[in-house]
Order: sequence, then structure tokens, then C-alpha cells
Amino acid sequence: MTTLVIGGAGYIGSHVVRLLLEQGQQVVVVDDLSTGLRGRTEGAELIELDVTLPDAREKLAFHLRASGADSVIHFAAHKQVGESVENPEMYWHDNIAGLANVLAACASAGVRDVVFSSSAAVYGVPDVDLVTEDLAPQPINPYGATKYVGEWMLADAERAHGMRTVALRYFNVAGAGWPELADTAVMNLVPIVLDRLEQGKAPIVFGDDYDTPDGTCIRDYVHVLDLAHAHIAALDYLRGEERPHRTFNVGTGEGSSVLEVIQAIARAKRIEITPEIGERRAGDPAQGRSDLFARKTPGAVEEIWVDSSHDGRPVQGWIVRPPDFDENKQYPLLLEIHGGPFTNYGDRFAAEVQLYAAAGYVVLYGNPRGSTSYGEEFANLIHHNYPSQDYDDLMSLVDGTIARGSIDEDRLFVTGGSGGGVLTSWIVGKNDRFAAAAVQKPVINWYSFVLTADNPAFFYRYWFPGLPWDHLEHYMARSPISLVGNVNTPTMLITGEVDYRTPMSETEQYYTALRLRQVPSVMVRIPEASHGIANRPSQLISKVVHILEWFSRYGGPPAP
Repeated sequence: MTTLVIGGAGYIGSHVVRLLLEQGQQVVVVDDLSTGLRGRTEGAELIELDVTLPDAREKLAFHLRASGADSVIHFAAHKQVGESVENPEMYWHDNIAGLANVLAACASAGVRDVVFSSSAAVYGVPDVDLVTEDLAPQPINPYGATKYVGEWMLADAERAHGMRTVALRYFNVAGAGWPELADTAVMNLVPIVLDRLEQGKAPIVFGDDYDTPDGTCIRDYVHVLDLAHAHIAALDYLRGEERPHRTFNVGTGEGSSVLEVIQAIARAKRIEITPEIGERRAGDPAQGRSDLFARKTPGAVEEIWVDSSHDGRPVQGWIVRPPDFDENKQYPLLLEIHGGPFTNYGDRFAAEVQLYAAAGYVVLYGNPRGSTSYGEEFANLIHHNYPSQDYDDLMSLVDGTIARGSIDEDRLFVTGGSGGGVLTSWIVGKNDRFAAAAVQKPVINWYSFVLTADNPAFFYRYWFPGLPWDHLEHYMARSPISLVGNVNTPTMLITGEVDYRTPMSETEQYYTALRLRQVPSVMVRIPEASHGIANRPSQLISKVVHILEWFSRYGGPPAP
């Protein structure tokens, strides 16, 4: 499959491009580089083209045919509310003409699937706290109006040409999935605040007299990587048989005010920030949040801090309880371990965690040493020392959660992927506390990993003190395969068949060793799945269902 991403050198588009490439898909980027960056498109073909020009539709149609593209994701558009009020003609011309050229090119080239990057600005100033897709759009600025007209154009293209289209209405975007793809344009709130601070100036808040708790605008901030996954999920949706909806909101369901975001930045930078209060900005509604959970009750999230049994360092985690949690009952505990290992978990939505909680588990996840967000020293505690005392941190989190009550200690389960798969296999080699384990896309043998994974010149140089044959003892001392002789825990292994980061051979080694030792074990191979094993909704569901079914065999709740 080949996807043409228009605006793929931009902030959001480049994240989608990166995820598609990680899935092994062919990607063609079309971008005029007016705000996008060439370096963001590495690995994809880049075509420099302004899609608003009169001859763009013929050129786009040519490239669609030449590349064999079967789908298009369209990002390219102006997106500043205030600018649209001051210069509406530019927005009407460029946003509408650009999309018209794209749809005409798709019709000419026979491309049916189109994902349109719309906006929650189509809703205007709704008189409800939480915005659902059923709410009638009433845009109050030219930017929102052009996005709404774009959705009409999609509907017309479906009727005229038999296209399959979907529009994603999302709220404010923040964060970065990879440092090199960070938002460099000073257009969104977080970069605007950071830019002002870098200049030695106070950030400006445009109005503090809105009808909100602190007087400043409230927005639903969605992480850019989550938004990128949503665009890829939309492609999968279009390729399915049932497509009852044409528009989807993308958000968290939780709003943060401008002042709250600035305060969060101040905490992260460990400084005090006193913003300037300016006049309201034309076209800004007071608030907007997606009603993500209008029909679902998520598990409640509770923060937990424990002292590591190794050295007393504080370790942060979160507990998610089933939606119908009763403190007088006993529940199985599921420990979920993040990968990376230089990443982090937080108090944010995770589909797998909520699905596990909905199945009847108390879910625990946390940030052992080596995780980011706690300073350089904490992250580097596992440098050339992984896995090690991160195991102790995780066990301390388990003990702390059990101490809070309502946990059946005979029904403990553990799972994790990538770096989390390393630690899951390390844990079952260290103790027999867990009734069952699910080891996802692991590294089992660092020696073989360095020689078979997708970046051998990087791994041995930065993750280890040197080449494996020169440091055999070091490599094996950190390899879970060295502990397989201790394993008694029933263990599932689950890996994508086209995973080049943690190759299938790692999973096969461990599975074979477990079977030779007659440890109850199964191996699940997910077809067409890369290291991003759950990038497609169907793959996410497949992963979760397999894990829940495996755990149900050893005391977990019945699998749904």
C-alpha cells in the first residue's frame, strides 16, 4: 500500500509519515515546504508542490498514478484563527482551492480513500461543555468555516466519484513523538510560550475574562503522536466494510486552560512564570473539549509513589481500577511495563490499560529508573546496566499497590512490550510471583539482537560498552535468556512478523527455550505487524484479546 501525505513535512503530517514508514508502507510526501521541513520526510519520497496552484491537480494526478497510491491524507492548509479573521480571502482561496485540487486529482487517478485533517473549530462556540460529533457545526471564524466547507466537499466527492472519505475534527495539539519532529513553528500555545521565554519575555495570555474558572480559554490538548495514530486508524476504517460515520472528534475529553498550561510549563522548567494579560484574540471561543467518553465509563486513575527497595529512590506509578470497582472485593493485578526504555508513562489515556481495566483487572503502570521526565541522572541509571535495578523499582510498585488493598496476591499478571518485554521476561526469570506473563516483542539475547536488529551500528556503540564478542559476559549478564532456567511462570510471547527492531528470532529463541523446559507457553505471531504492533486498531484488539485470553487460563477474569 502507498499513501500520499499532503503536508507531510509539517508538524502533524511528519508524525503520520514516520508511523506509516515504521509499518513498512510506501509513503509519498507532497509539501511546498513553506512551513514544513525537508528533514522530517527522511525515508519517504518528497515532491515539492503547492497544491493551491491552478496546475496542481494535473501534477497531483500524475504523481498518484506514478506512485500507485491508493490513499491520501490531506493536511496542507492555513490554520491560524486570528490570521483567518484578518485575511479571510487567503483562507478561502488556499484552503478550499487546495482541497478541490486534491479531490479532483484523486478522482482522475482513481484513488478512493481520503482522510481529511479538519478541526474542532467547525463547532464555533458550542453551549455545551463536552462536544460530540452530533453537535451542529457553527464556525465563528474563516478558518473553521473553510474546514466545514471542506467536509461538504468530501461528501460531494463521495456522491460524484464513489470515494470513501473521513474527516477528523481535532482540538489543540501538543508534544512530539520524536525530538526531530517537534513543533518548530511558533503557532501553537506551547511553542509560543517557550519562544517568549527564550527571548526573555513573559508569555501573553489573550484574554482573562472568558466564562471559565480562571478566565482563560480552555482547550482539549491531544498529543501529536495520538493524533497521528488516529489518522492511520482512519485509513483502516475506510478500508473496512462498515463505515457508518464520516466525521470523528479526536481528543482526550479533558480540558486545560491557557493558565494551567503555562503553569505546567513552569513546573517542568522549574521556574516561575508570570504572564502578561492581553486583549482577547478575534475568533477565539471560550472552550472546546471532545466528549470522548460520552458512552463509556473509563477506569479511574490514581497516582502512587513508592520508595525503591534497592536504594530508596522515589518511583512514580499509576493505578487504574475497573469502572465498577468495589473496594470490598479482591481483584487481579496486571502490571503493564513501558518500552523504550527511555520513554515514560503518565496520567494520560492508554487504550490497552483501559481495556484491561474494563476486563476486571486493577492495572498498574509506572516509570522505573531509566524512564524520562525525572532528569538526566535518573534516566542514565540504566546506562550499560539494563535491565538491573529497574526490576526492583517495579516490584516496589507492585508491593505498594498491594498494600493499598483489594488485590488478590494469588492473581498477579505481568506484561510489557519492547523494553517492557525485556523486563517482563527478566521478572519471570527472577521470581515466581506472577500467575502468568505476556512477553511482547522482546529482546531475549542481546548478543543476537545487536547482530540481527535494524540498527546494529548504533546498538553496540551506545547501549553496550563495545562489540558483543569483546564483552560476552556483559551481554549475557543483561540477557533474559540467561535466566530462562529459572522460569516457571506460564508465558505467552507475542510479536509482529515484520518487526525489524526486535526481530521474531528473539521471540523464537525464548519460546523454544521455554518449551524445552516444559514451561506452559504459546507464541503468537501477528501478520503484517511491525514493531508498532498495535498501530492498526485491528492489531491493537488482537494483541489485547490474546493477552486477556491467556491470563484467563491462569486465574484472570473470563476473556470478553
